[in-house]
Amino acid sequence: MLALAEALRAASTDTILPASLWSHQALRLLAAICLQESGGQNVPQRLADGTEGLAAGFPQMQANGIEDVLANPASAALAAQCVARAGILGDAGAKFSPGPRGYPLGATHPVAVLVRANFLNFPTLQLQLARLMLWDNPHPLPPMDDGDANWAYYLETWRPGKPSRARWDGFAWLQACAIVPTLPPQTPAQASTE
Repeated sequence: MLALAEALRAASTDTILPASLWSHQALRLLAAICLQESGGQNVPQRLADGTEGLAAGFPQMQANGIEDVLANPASAALAAQCVARAGILGDAGAKFSPGPRGYPLGATHPVAVLVRANFLNFPTLQLQLARLMLWDNPHPLPPMDDGDANWAYYLETWRPGKPSRARWDGFAWLQACAIVPTLPPQTPAQASTE
């Protein structure tokens, strides 16, 4: 879980997203989602038969979730900046312009597919896009200490295939509550002095 805590700190102190997005409330929910989805590990999804699934990274995002963040008017510009800074697109990254979905049903934007293919190499990007996915939810973040409300928000936003309330209550939420108090939000100036 140290790797998750370090990745959360790196993502929340990177200046590309507004500091206001990285409240304790947002960090705790994001930590809980990462713990719920991947056990706090930066890994590809493993299905019951041992094969690799479609999701990856701490937050276990799939290409279609990445595409949602890249296409949503609320997050598209910031998501494009995050992707460009990561350098996944090479020289094309500076020219990448996100926008509304324009692909046939069942098809995913090629940039989202490319980002997902390289996701494990970019934990800061994973958490930035995951934070933007939470931001795209039109409802405000739930109260920081309300595990039930955070569970409901996670279900609404992440739309997990096989959600486990027992895992949330007995592991993810408890660990997130323990991790986040050690991760106070910092300004970029504070982060550069450490």
